[in-house]
Amino acid sequence: MAKVSMRVDYTLDGLSLEEQIQIAKNVGADAVETGELKGYDCKKAGAAAVKHGIEFVACGFYDIWNARVGAPFEEIKDNLIKTIECAKALGTNKLLSLTIDSVDRGSKAQVKFIENMKPVVELCEKNKMILVLEPHSTIHVNPLVDMSKYFLNTSKLAYHLMDQLDSPNVKMLFDFYHIQTMEGDIMMNVKQHLDRIIHFHIAGVPGRDEPMNGELHYPNLVRFINGLGYENYFGLEYFPADRSDLETLAKTVKYIKNA
Repeated sequence: MAKVSMRVDYTLDGLSLEEQIQIAKNVGADAVETGELKGYDCKKAGAAAVKHGIEFVACGFYDIWNARVGAPFEEIKDNLIKTIECAKALGTNKLLSLTIDSVDRGSKAQVKFIENMKPVVELCEKNKMILVLEPHSTIHVNPLVDMSKYFLNTSKLAYHLMDQLDSPNVKMLFDFYHIQTMEGDIMMNVKQHLDRIIHFHIAGVPGRDEPMNGELHYPNLVRFINGLGYENYFGLEYFPADRSDLETLAKTVKYIKNA
């Protein structure tokens, strides 16, 4: 059976943290995650997860929309330190990151990106944190933030940068929605690079709604990936048609868990 995490700030937006965690547990999720920590009481969040018997599997940067990896280290250092402290309180070591915006992805830009990343990686290594890079679609509109100029827009570029950084503490978030949009060829990509992938995100393509609705057949993908030896979580990161419809939310969790 697949292990399912729920990104609560997407699927259950507008509810209190306690409510989000409790609902995620009630609908059958095995873990929770969040993309942003700003405004969180991380000790309270960690305690709430323990109370409801659910793991906090990953978290984004403290101010994820404004603290982008690839920026000069001094610009994001304080934010990264807050993120690490918060992650420890939540009980996770996986830090979900976003990269800078830049349409220049040439060799010189990549070298600069790596230079700016090295102290970030060193701080993560020192604190036994995993820095998780996410390729993001620059084609489909993100309803929250304009991501059309996002630097890390393909898994191919992510793997190349990871080779340059050469750290066991840098892994990739494989978001099916983004990679299907930009590249396709999902199964072969995962098969060739599973050792670099630490987490998956699931949403319907192209609507970023319930995963049952889109062009990807997730039960096939989940069975295939677990068959390769993957043992971590598949995270639900989608915008529900109706956040109050807990029955459909539970069906979505079962759709992935029972693949």
